[in-house]
Amino acid sequence: MIQGYEAMTQGRLLPGWYYFEENARNVYLFDNVYLFDGKDLIYPNKFPRRRVVLRVPVGWQGNGRMRGDTP
Repeated sequence: MIQGYEAMTQGRLLPGWYYFEENARNVYLFDNVYLFDGKDLIYPNKFPRRRVVLRVPVGWQGNGRMRGDTP
């Protein structure tokens, strides 16, 4: 988990990792879970069982910093 958050502080996403956009409306619902496939964030067809899901604030994917490439 630390590796994932450390990469995010550097503006990177890790391929194969799941990211959960959290807000007040969906704190206990996991409808905003995305998988980074190395190029794009995709909505997985099933919930990631036994996988780390990093919690991120609302709007994190649209702020221009979080991309799969290095800054």
